[in-house]
Amino acid sequence: MELLQRLGDEQGERHSENTGHLERLEDMFKEAFPDGDAVAHRRYHEALIRKAEERTKFWIDLRIKLAEKGIWAVIGMAATAMYWYYVKGGKP
Repeated sequence: MELLQRLGDEQGERHSENTGHLERLEDMFKEAFPDGDAVAHRRYHEALIRKAEERTKFWIDLRIKLAEKGIWAVIGMAATAMYWYYVKGGKP
């Protein structure tokens, strides 16, 4: 009987130690985030990531549009040059 009592006491002590350790971990976790709010912190980072993705997409789209306009400009200049050469006095 005494052995069971000691075993029960040891388990109670370990449980108290573990509970205290978990409480300290929880406090450390809360201190690690602004206002102790991990969810708001995650949302903030998700917003930053979304903004960075949008910025990257903007620059990619801009480069594509500039390349398209550049190609059309070259085609337009070539057509104008051919027009002036063949229609306005160039030799056939």
